[in-house]
Amino acid sequence: MAIGLSIIIVSVCFVGFFLAGIRIVRPVERAIIERLGKYHKFCGAGFHWIIPIIDKIGKINITERMADVEPQDIITKDNLNARVDLVVYYKVMENEDNVKKSVYNVDDFETQIISLAKTTARNVIGDMGFSDVNNKRNQLNDALGKVLDRESDAWGVQIVRVELKEITPPEDVQETMNRVIKANNEKEAALDFATAAETKADGVKRAAIKEAEGIAKGKVIVAEGEAKRIELVNVAANKYFIKNAKKQKSSKANKILAADSRVRRIYLELRKTQEFSPDNLIHPKYQVLVKVLLDELHRNSDARVLVFVKLRNSVKNIVTRLKGVKKIKPVRFVGQATKS
Repeated sequence: MAIGLSIIIVSVCFVGFFLAGIRIVRPVERAIIERLGKYHKFCGAGFHWIIPIIDKIGKINITERMADVEPQDIITKDNLNARVDLVVYYKVMENEDNVKKSVYNVDDFETQIISLAKTTARNVIGDMGFSDVNNKRNQLNDALGKVLDRESDAWGVQIVRVELKEITPPEDVQETMNRVIKANNEKEAALDFATAAETKADGVKRAAIKEAEGIAKGKVIVAEGEAKRIELVNVAANKYFIKNAKKQKSSKANKILAADSRVRRIYLELRKTQEFSPDNLIHPKYQVLVKVLLDELHRNSDARVLVFVKLRNSVKNIVTRLKGVKKIKPVRFVGQATKS
C-alpha cells in the first residue's frame, strides 16, 4: 500500500512538472530559450516544453508596431524654430539572428528607436530650410526612414516607415505663409476666370465668324438668284419685243432700239405689279422707266423706241414728256394710233 501511494505521488509530481514546462508560442511571436542563463535555442510558433526552473523563455512580438515620438522644437537651416511631431513604424525581423539581436544587443529597442528618431530628426531637419521641410515631406520621411533603418539594423529591427505628423512654424511665419497661400489661391482663381473668359470670347468670335460667313453665303446665293432671274427676264423681254416688233407694219421705222436690260426688266416688273394702275404716273417703277427711255433717246437721237405697254390712258403723257426733248424723233407706242 505504501508502494502504491508512492507511485501516485511520483505520478502527480511528474505530471505537474511536465505541465509546468509547457509553453505555447503564438504565430505573431518568436521565442528564445535560455538554460542556466545561457542561450539555448530559438523557438518558432507552436508547442514547446522547457525544463522548469532550469530553462527560461522570452517571447518577442514580430508584428509591425508604432512608436509615437513626442513633439520637439528643431531649429532649421534658416534659423526658424519649427515644432516637429513624427511617428515611427517598425518591427522585429522574425529570423533567429535578428530576434537574438533584439534581445541581447539592446535593452529596450522601442525606447532606443524613439531616442534615435529624435536625434535623427534634429540632424536631418537642421540641414534643411523651413520651406523645404514643409514642402518636401515625402522626401524628408524617406531620408529619416533610411537613417533610422541603418542605425537600428544592429538591434534586429526593421524601420518600415517614418511619417511627419505635423510641422508647426513660429506664429509670425505661419501668418506670412497663410498670406502667401491666400495670394496664390487668388492668383489661380484669377487665372481660371481669365481662361474661362478667353474661352467664352473665342466661342463668341467663332460664332460671329460663322454667322458672318452664313450671311455672306446667303448674299451670294441671293445675288446669284437675282442674276439668274434678271437673265430669264431679259430672255423673256427679248422674245416679247421681237414678237411684237414683227407685228409692226410701219415701213418708216429705220431703226428699232430694243430697250436695254434695265428697261426690259422694269417693263416686265411693271406688268406684274398689282399696285400699278394706268393713271398712276407717280409709281416709282413707272418714273424709272420713263427716265431710262429719256436717257436712251438722249444717247441715240436717231432711234425709234418701241414700248409695248397697255397704258392707253397714260401714253399721251409719256409722249408729251418725250416731245419736250430736243433732237428726239417721233416715238411710236404700241397700243396707240400711230402718230408722227
